[in-house]
Amino acid sequence: MNRKYTIFAPLAVLSILTGCVSEKAANGTAAVETPEPRQDMISGVAIATDGDTVIIDSKNLDLWGIEAPNLDNSDGWFSRAALDQLIGENGELVCIIKVKFKKRRDLAICSNNKVGDVGRAMLQNGWAIVNRTDKKSQDVDTALAGVYGRTERRARESRAGLWAKYPLR
Repeated sequence: MNRKYTIFAPLAVLSILTGCVSEKAANGTAAVETPEPRQDMISGVAIATDGDTVIIDSKNLDLWGIEAPNLDNSDGWFSRAALDQLIGENGELVCIIKVKFKKRRDLAICSNNKVGDVGRAMLQNGWAIVNRTDKKSQDVDTALAGVYGRTERRARESRAGLWAKYPLR
């Protein structure tokens, strides 16, 4: 794939997800502009440290809106392996930091050309659940939180990933 598209496709997805889309009606059609590089954006080769955390350029980022099992049980290792697979061989991610914290990892929505929104893909494959305990995370984007909730529900109903061995409630 052309290098220019490799970089800008995730940016376009993230722009749409974060509301940075602008419409131009110069010729009667709507156009999506590529956003200017932002201070709250980080990109580079990512390494998964668990099922909901990545490191990019020595910066730890929690994936916004999801929670994965800890590595102290087997489900945590499966979840981390699933995130590794979603990140892909080249490991390139583009992340927009949604919530900054002083004393803990920042929350970010991360995307790549392979799957788009990596957090949503983790939910879709059943290797994470929606984070319902972090109030700051929930308040950031209620529309996206709704999409995440529906994605988790579909994974649970299809018995994907973690849901394969747990009874439906």
